[in-house]
Amino acid sequence: VKRCISMQEKARDGDFGANPMGADLTEKVKERLKKLVDSNYCTQAELDGKVMSKMRLLPERDALSSIEELSAVPRAQIRNFGSYFMGILNRYMRG
Repeated sequence: VKRCISMQEKARDGDFGANPMGADLTEKVKERLKKLVDSNYCTQAELDGKVMSKMRLLPERDALSSIEELSAVPRAQIRNFGSYFMGILNRYMRG
């Protein structure tokens, strides 16, 4: 509830980056995810439905920040990509 109220306040104050992306990811987020796949950091299959669904619930700004946080970690240190990325996304969901 606190996160929802916080997001509503930011939207009211003109911080449009605070609204969830909704049904589809924005172009910036799609481009950044494509760069991860193209650089062989992850596969398209690793960006499965659960990861994408969770990402749609985030504002664009938070989604981009979560991707940056993920890409800052060397891939060899991540044993379970999906779980690791979901952990980052959940942290951004909590605010």
